[in-house]
Amino acid sequence: MPMISTPIGIWDLDGSLIDSVHNRESGCPKIFADILREEFDLSEDQYRAVLDYYAGPGCGLPVKIQYSDCLHLLGLPENKLEDLPENKLEELAQRYFERAYSQVFPLYPDVVPCFEALTGLGYDQHCISTSMKSEFRFRDGREIDHVTETVRANGFDKYLRFWFGGKRADEGKSHQKELIKHGFGVSDADFREMSYMVGDSENDMMIASDWNVALPIYVNRRGFSMQRIKRELEERRIDSLRIFIVPSLEPVPIVVHNRFRI
Repeated sequence: MPMISTPIGIWDLDGSLIDSVHNRESGCPKIFADILREEFDLSEDQYRAVLDYYAGPGCGLPVKIQYSDCLHLLGLPENKLEDLPENKLEELAQRYFERAYSQVFPLYPDVVPCFEALTGLGYDQHCISTSMKSEFRFRDGREIDHVTETVRANGFDKYLRFWFGGKRADEGKSHQKELIKHGFGVSDADFREMSYMVGDSENDMMIASDWNVALPIYVNRRGFSMQRIKRELEERRIDSLRIFIVPSLEPVPIVVHNRFRI
């Protein structure tokens, strides 16, 4: 029997709540691919392959890992990846973060109505778990907490108990479960029975599976077919039957209420 009466909601930020990663013509995908093109003089086909990777298997992974994957994917440089300068991936990630973190992306239009509806139904225990950096230093010495900047600039902090971000270029959010449990003061048993996670990528759903989240919700911001989503989940050995797939945040309050019925 759960010891808590209200489920805890764990939310991804980039691409799930803020419109930053799914528009190829602007935002993070373009920043990511532009940096590789500047460094390695990519052809148009290679550039598009990078965008495809970013929107597909790379979605939700730490940026340093994304750059490593893309270099392998493209066969760049022509010599072995191991022959790159030791800090090259760090340098690419640093350039990416400096451009991406020089702006604050807006919330999707369905975010506030979703949280208002959840609050109206009694679901008011929310946090953000993201690989977006909570500690970042620009090369000119400026330091920022981009997670807090993004949350507060959008006036979204009133819905959240707390938020956690990454600190290193290769750090995601897979380690944040214990921080979240501690923040809400819940046991592992309560977490398994009374939690839901909302994310926009297979990586988010893999984390939800690893954490034994009671209700994983995949918001299909990329407009993929159901068959493609299920195939990519299964390729990562994620049980797609446990995942509730929604086209936007609009149905999330009902999905959550039907599962928990507080």
